[in-house]
Amino acid sequence: MPIKKKDSLYNLVKNLGKNEKKFLREFLKKTPGEKLYLMLFNKIDQQSKHLPQDVKKSFDEKANQLPVIKSYLQELIQKVLNFYHYDSSLFDKTHHGFLKINRLLERELFDLAENEIEKCVKRLRPAEMPFELLRALEFRKELLLKKHGPTSTECQKELNALLVEQNSVLESIFNLQQLEDLRCNFFDHFQRGSGLNPVIYTDLNKNPLVTDENKALSLRAKLLQADLLCRTHLFRNQDFAAAEEALQKAIRQLEIRPDQIRQSPWEYLSLLNQKLQLQIHQRHLPEIYDTLLTIQRAPADFGFDLNTPRLRRSQLETLALELEIHVQSGDRAKGRSVIELIDRQFTELNSPALRQWRTVMNYEIGKYYFRTGDDRAARQRLLEIRKAEHSRRESETLLASIFLRALIALKAKKNLELKKVAAELENYFKNERKAKRLEKHLFNLLQSWPELAVSTRRRRKLTALLDKIRRAAEATPSPALEDLVEWLLASN
Repeated sequence: MPIKKKDSLYNLVKNLGKNEKKFLREFLKKTPGEKLYLMLFNKIDQQSKHLPQDVKKSFDEKANQLPVIKSYLQELIQKVLNFYHYDSSLFDKTHHGFLKINRLLERELFDLAENEIEKCVKRLRPAEMPFELLRALEFRKELLLKKHGPTSTECQKELNALLVEQNSVLESIFNLQQLEDLRCNFFDHFQRGSGLNPVIYTDLNKNPLVTDENKALSLRAKLLQADLLCRTHLFRNQDFAAAEEALQKAIRQLEIRPDQIRQSPWEYLSLLNQKLQLQIHQRHLPEIYDTLLTIQRAPADFGFDLNTPRLRRSQLETLALELEIHVQSGDRAKGRSVIELIDRQFTELNSPALRQWRTVMNYEIGKYYFRTGDDRAARQRLLEIRKAEHSRRESETLLASIFLRALIALKAKKNLELKKVAAELENYFKNERKAKRLEKHLFNLLQSWPELAVSTRRRRKLTALLDKIRRAAEATPSPALEDLVEWLLASN
């Protein structure tokens, strides 16, 4: 069931942390007309599900004013959040510094403006924020031109030095853009033509921008370069060891810059999760547990917490991978404890963005139960996905869960259930997107499965469909469908 369009105010309130809510309530108590704003805020905060009509009833005769009150409260919350996080990160410090510099330059308070510019430039030079550094240098140039004039010889030397530094920053930005372009269009190249096209990947593997570490002019560029190398090794020849080594280089680059990890912890956790996924695929159990321990210790080692939705998602990704580890190790007790932890996370966290992750995590739990032989528990989890709301982001996971339910129905020889699943697939491909080659063959088989095995002539049709499935799976492997494909090919 797709998620209905929700009130953005509801999402904003539900994404606030405990301390942010406390600060906001104190602020609202001192705001003119605070009673209405505070009442609306508290009413939304108390809801576990968005119910606009329930909010409207609370306002009685003032219900007609509710859209204006909502709009004002939304703006107010964002202003208060800006004030609350005034200097909580380098990004916040920089952009608040820019506001001050702009006002000081407008008033021609050059000495004060110069002091603020120097503080910004000093913070930004060692940081991976080239666009902000470029803006700070532009402020410095603007100050010199306003203070001394464009033809003044007093500041000519400094202006030339600024132009040299700006050109260097622009070169770094262009380098980033080149790597971003390669990454952005990587899969477009991959999907051109029919099946795999190794020529593109051979060329990419020889591209100095990807292979030469000296061509990456910043830490961000080195991380992009590592990502491209990892993808190239995976899609060109499925060299998992080389892909892992590329990721490890990026991880080392970050670990020697702990300040960068503190600034962007999700980037570090994402790389570790990718490395863990490759190790699981290679079944390197000792290394797997070392990487898992590194992920678990990262918040304490680098001084960040997991109380933002983005970092919570990274933690959930790790837990999903941990389930796969326990499938390989056969440790069902640890698997159950991870499932309990995932369920507890969703009970404790009210953020809509995280609640939407239930689709992903219920699928991972369903897959875990299926692979450990508990088809009944797997089906229950997958049915929770069918009943729940989901966003476009979880749409592909929804499709994978339907195919997994089809496999459970096939194994149990429940033809009625299989027909229901085939109808859901038909609806999905009608309303969400067209079926890809492998999905289309699987859907055709599932639609006619009960009739295909009853006569020799129909068995020939079944054999032909299975051959198409095998060839499509070889040309374009799909991890989400490999269980179904494997079972169909093995059992027939």
